[in-house]
Amino acid sequence: MVDPKEIRNQNIPSFELVSDAYSDVVMHNKSHTGFGGIFGALIGGSLEGADVIGAVDDGTSDDIYKKIGDKLKERVLEGEMNAELQDMFHADKFIRVGLRIVPSGSHMEDGAGNRVSSNGLKLLVENTQLFADFLESTSPEEAQTQEGSELLMDAATSIDRTIKSFVGSDDAHHDLGIDIDVANEIHENALRSWDELSDEYKRLGYSSDAIREKLAQVDIEDANSLKRQLQILGGLEQYVEYWGEGLLPEFLEAWEMGYITPEEEYYAWPPASWAEDMRPEELTTRWEKSMDFIDSLKKKPAAQGLVRIVRNNLHLSLDSSLKRMQEGESKSVRHYEKEAKDWKDNGEKDYEIVSDDGIKLTKRKPYDTSLYFRDNKIVLETAKLRFQQI
Repeated sequence: MVDPKEIRNQNIPSFELVSDAYSDVVMHNKSHTGFGGIFGALIGGSLEGADVIGAVDDGTSDDIYKKIGDKLKERVLEGEMNAELQDMFHADKFIRVGLRIVPSGSHMEDGAGNRVSSNGLKLLVENTQLFADFLESTSPEEAQTQEGSELLMDAATSIDRTIKSFVGSDDAHHDLGIDIDVANEIHENALRSWDELSDEYKRLGYSSDAIREKLAQVDIEDANSLKRQLQILGGLEQYVEYWGEGLLPEFLEAWEMGYITPEEEYYAWPPASWAEDMRPEELTTRWEKSMDFIDSLKKKPAAQGLVRIVRNNLHLSLDSSLKRMQEGESKSVRHYEKEAKDWKDNGEKDYEIVSDDGIKLTKRKPYDTSLYFRDNKIVLETAKLRFQQI
């Protein structure tokens, strides 16, 4: 008897073929959606109107705007045609490995309501078994290329997005125009999909542990893309567990807000950094919200493990943030005292200095910036007192 899996494997296109096809989709999105399409039209329209640039006096500069408008229309049409070509050329490859590209997102419009960009194309995992067979036929070396990373991470992001779409709000299915039973089925299927795919992802080097190893070896400038991968994969690896415990909405909120992830791994704005860019009122609200979250979580018997994780991470974040504010205040006070002395020595009026680069600078009355650090330090100290009570 012929093994059905062998038949499927014979029909699987190579990883290089599929990842190259998806690179075309990625390039389409960069060129024809969002600001990519607009910038292309602006540059093209400006170059075509270059002969009238600066001719404001005779009114011909209006030609530039007309050419840009015409170019925007051309780019939108070109983008729509290109999207159809992507589907025409690559749909068969994607279908054979359990994937599909679909129009997604909204287009951009100008002030007159005219479209100035095309809709994007997004990747969907449509057949988990076929995609799992495809991954099984792939080597880690193939998967670690840039094209391979784009394909695998966007597929994982597609599953992640589906899971999140139906969590956290009883009305989520209504917003999407889907019956509640259908919504639950889609949600559970997405969770099962990742459960079936996770081992192959790990084998190919796409797991939270593998990403953490890479993070330890790269410069800060190169870490952002890895942190985004960690945000997706680290979350997916834990969804099924918390779903089984009935805590997936709570976990997702904590995960998205950075309540769980260590500061050095969080891709966005970790709690330890809140004080660096917030006014005292905003900072107070943000920390109160995080502690209210812990209070509500403590009322659920099944959530005590999650409470400990959130509490420990936020405690470390508070200590780290408070230390930065204290150091910032001390440094700012020293700087202000020096500037104030120089101001006084120069008769309390503006004076000029020459920088190390030989540039003349005008020094004016100094401002005590330590007040910013001092105010936020007080907020953090108050938050720490409340934190000790929860």
